[in-house]
Amino acid sequence: MKRIIVIIAAVIMAVSSAGEAQSPCLQFEPAVESIVGNLIRKTFPGPPNYESIKEGDTPETAWFVRLDDTLCMIGKPNDELNSENINNIKFVQLVFLGNEYKTKKYLIGKKVKSTGTMFTAHTGHHHAKILMKVHKLVEIK
Repeated sequence: MKRIIVIIAAVIMAVSSAGEAQSPCLQFEPAVESIVGNLIRKTFPGPPNYESIKEGDTPETAWFVRLDDTLCMIGKPNDELNSENINNIKFVQLVFLGNEYKTKKYLIGKKVKSTGTMFTAHTGHHHAKILMKVHKLVEIK
């Protein structure tokens, strides 16, 4: 009986250790997080109908990081905007607070590291489940 208990304990410890080796999920704002992937630019139909540029909707161009690895976000139960856990995230839309759309344009198509605060989509201008208010965007060579 002791042998069975020891074996069960060893299996539980091995499974726990394997789970700890995986990278943790990221936190929503105000936590500052970093992501890595390719910087891409896509254009979507905007106002008034968010349906068709050909039919007269204003084109809206957004920048995204196509992640090297999928990630997950840990929800904050008391946060109306960021309350739910979200898994299998492959794209993060970037939100710049300055003129980075001009000054960082040379990074499109390159591998980048983006650092900032993350939140969930909540308007028609958001084209990914998760967005990042960017504090820093650098090329990774």
